[in-house]
Amino acid sequence: MPQERLTVKYFQRAGAAEMVQNAAQFRALVDRWVADLDAYEQLRRQFLQLRYEEDPTLLIEELVGLAPGCGGVKLARLPFVVPNGYNQAG
Repeated sequence: MPQERLTVKYFQRAGAAEMVQNAAQFRALVDRWVADLDAYEQLRRQFLQLRYEEDPTLLIEELVGLAPGCGGVKLARLPFVVPNGYNQAG
């Protein structure tokens, strides 16, 4: 699953994170970024490149897909209707 990739090492290896362990290190990092905005912007770009778009319906479909193996039932997809009765599908 994607969240398993989101570790400190993952971000550090991608050049998208800085590790700080105390207030002095944090201050030094911020001071460095203020003095060298390009360094901050580079780290920010690296971080943003790691983003991915995820469709939550894929997870739901995967979970629903497990039902036949667990309970021996066949499920059919139905349109989602919000509580106020407005059907987003039409």
